[in-house]
Amino acid sequence: MAHDDRDNYNDDNGDNQPLQTLPTASTASSSSPPPYPHDTQQRQTAAKHAINVLKSFIGSNFLSVPFAFAAAGSLLGPLAVALIASVSGLGCLLLVQIRIDLQQRLQHQQQHRPAVETYAQVAGALLGRPGYYLVEVFLILTQVGYCIGYVIYMSTAIHQFAGESLSLVYIFFGLVTLPLICLCLIPDLKHFLPFAFLSNVALLVGFLAVLIASVSRARDQGIFYVTWGVVDARKLPLAFGNIVASFEGIGTILSVEGSMARDQVRGYYPLLLKQTLLLVTILFSAFGIVGFGAFGKELCSVVLTNLPMGVCADVARVALIVGLFCTYGFQMYPVYQMIDLRLLGEDVDTSSPYFFPGGSSLLAHDGYGALHFSPSLADAAPAAAVGTALGRRNIRAATYLGVRVGVVLFTSIVAYLLPEFELLVALVGSIGGGMLAFIMPGILGWAMYKETATRKEKGRYGCLIAFGVVGGVIGAGHALHDLIYGQSQC
Repeated sequence: MAHDDRDNYNDDNGDNQPLQTLPTASTASSSSPPPYPHDTQQRQTAAKHAINVLKSFIGSNFLSVPFAFAAAGSLLGPLAVALIASVSGLGCLLLVQIRIDLQQRLQHQQQHRPAVETYAQVAGALLGRPGYYLVEVFLILTQVGYCIGYVIYMSTAIHQFAGESLSLVYIFFGLVTLPLICLCLIPDLKHFLPFAFLSNVALLVGFLAVLIASVSRARDQGIFYVTWGVVDARKLPLAFGNIVASFEGIGTILSVEGSMARDQVRGYYPLLLKQTLLLVTILFSAFGIVGFGAFGKELCSVVLTNLPMGVCADVARVALIVGLFCTYGFQMYPVYQMIDLRLLGEDVDTSSPYFFPGGSSLLAHDGYGALHFSPSLADAAPAAAVGTALGRRNIRAATYLGVRVGVVLFTSIVAYLLPEFELLVALVGSIGGGMLAFIMPGILGWAMYKETATRKEKGRYGCLIAFGVVGGVIGAGHALHDLIYGQSQC
């Protein structure tokens, strides 16, 4: 029988309290990840997952990095990117280590306890139901917010190509929404690998096209702006939110690491994460410096708006449309995972053959192209039980499809009504990204290792929390103010 996963992380007395009497375990620093695999096949598998690790941190939000540099300047901008990347990496690695250690503790304490797979489950195990609900809300807010930004950009870029020949309504809900619904029917993260690879290639092409166009513009104008001080102090909070939002990976961290664990290449994850953050820091810094250098204070929230008409600008727009389309389903995967657990229960694996065409006929096609459920799923069951089993599977399949259609439609409707891209990015980055990447990992680290952590480690958890609170509150306040009063840039 389906059940709610959050109920499995309360204590045995049923008082909905977090776990308190766990066996003593080593701190995160002494509980090192498993050794790196040395098998050639495992290395190849890990290399494939590296595509997903990189994909999790790159979406449309990097387009607002030059706008952040237009406020922070040529020196403070790269320093801010490096700082946020370092703190984000600390939070991500801490969260992964907590999940690994927590799983070991739960298995040691009670064999029948379920696996701790999602961010919300980790928070629920340590903080009880309030932690579970808090992470669930912020994770949905962050991932959906990012995807709303993708829809805004893709629809705006298509409209720039089509002009007045296509209405915005048709672009938003026809050309963008319907393909996204089909993409989101993919049931398992490892099946996103081809899309993640295509997305990385497309975003890299778009990235290079924007750089080339920006350099060409600076050369034609004979001016390249470089400032060593702060350019616009009032916009620094927005710059913080935009840069935090550019590191989009926190929502998919446990999903990607869990996928690697299932393929027995978990040991590669910390190294891949560090390499990815270093690469992304270099790319974002170069992108911000060149974009700001080419356009200076005239920069719009999305640098593509500033690009002169030409081949490079068109290539950049097309490449970014393709890249963001492929990224959408990847970023929404944790949201669907949480909703599936809540509505379908933990006994249903939506990535199994029973939930997608291929290995079984739960969603197989008959001779007329219609979806149906084959009796072969219950050949060994009594005839009276077949109808009941198929009925439940019909309901679950309808729920599975309805969730994905409903969430995609929601993002498209909000994107259509709220087109201020940079303010949305800053707001989501400050509130959602700050909570999930900084504040919550610090709180969970304190709760997990409070009896064994050293003073230095506790100080690290406190710095994570303080960094997220201060930056998030200030950045969100400014973004919300500008959003309410319509103070958008371009």
